[in-house]
Amino acid sequence: MLFKVCGITNMDDALLSRDQGADLIGVVLSEKSPRKGTPQLIRDLVDQGYETVAVYTSTEDALRMGGAEKYAQIHYRAEIDDILKIGMDGRKIIGVVDIDSEDYVSYYNKIRRHCHMVLLESRKGISARMEEISPLLGGKTGVAGKIGEGNIDVIMKYNPYLVDLSSSLESYPGKKDPERVRSFFRRIKNEIPH
Repeated sequence: MLFKVCGITNMDDALLSRDQGADLIGVVLSEKSPRKGTPQLIRDLVDQGYETVAVYTSTEDALRMGGAEKYAQIHYRAEIDDILKIGMDGRKIIGVVDIDSEDYVSYYNKIRRHCHMVLLESRKGISARMEEISPLLGGKTGVAGKIGEGNIDVIMKYNPYLVDLSSSLESYPGKKDPERVRSFFRRIKNEIPH
C-alpha cells in the first residue's frame, strides 16, 4: 500500500510528508485550487529525488505545464486520446474516477488499462463506500476522499494500492499541520502488520 500526500505547496511540507512515510508527493497545478502549487516546485521536488505527482484539471495544462514529474494525475474526466497524449513523454498517468457519478464503473473500465494507476474518489468521503467499490480494488487502484486518522483503519481493511490524503493533514488549505502528519503516519505504522 502506497501513501500520497497531496496539496503540497512548499518544500517544508514535502520534506515532512516524505520523512514521515509518504511514498508520493502531490502538487496541484490549477488556478482554481486553494492548494495551488507551481511547476517550479515540481522541478525542485524532482531535482531532490521526490516521487512527484502533478495534479492537472485539464489536458491543456498537462501538455503545457508538465513534463518534470514522474506521475501526471488527470483530475478530470478525460478521453482516452487525452490520456495517451499526456503520457507520450514518459509520464505515468494516474486517472481519477469520481464515484459520485452514476456511470463511474463504466468510466473506470474505460480508462484503467490506459493508466498506471486509478484513484476512486468521493468528495463526500470514500470510507463509507469501500464495500461497494471493493470489486474494483484489484491491481493498481487507489482511493481518495476525506481520508484521515479517524477512518484509515476502515480503508486499510480493503488494501487499496494507493491512499491519497490532503485536507485531513492541513492546518488550512495549502499548509500541512506537522502534528497531524506525524500522528497520521504513526497510526498507520501501528495498523500495518510488520
